[in-house]
Amino acid sequence: MVLDNYGDRWYSTSGSTTGNGSYQTLIASTAVKMVERMSFQFINSGAAKQDVKVYGTLDTGTSTLGGSRWSQIGDTITVSASTASLKSISTTGLMFVGVTASGAAAGDRILEYNLLVQNL
Repeated sequence: MVLDNYGDRWYSTSGSTTGNGSYQTLIASTAVKMVERMSFQFINSGAAKQDVKVYGTLDTGTSTLGGSRWSQIGDTITVSASTASLKSISTTGLMFVGVTASGAAAGDRILEYNLLVQNL
């Protein structure tokens, strides 16, 4: 759980992932039941553009991120080489969110991310 109760105001985390040549999970399925807004920053320090997809679900069970029980939130985000991109979404009503990124060649860094969740 990202936030433990509705009185919690914010939580942030960051990370990165390495390419394997296919779409892969950048941010694993994250519970957002008590979250009002999420902001993502994707940082591409590599030479090739990366495509990022943010998914959400109202489903309470576990399933494969990006599968048939998930819906893409907004358009695919293209992050060009050596640039960054920001995306903020209202998560009111969502149970889980997760993010996938296009695969760079195996062993190449895909993206770094920063994630901020908020209750306003």
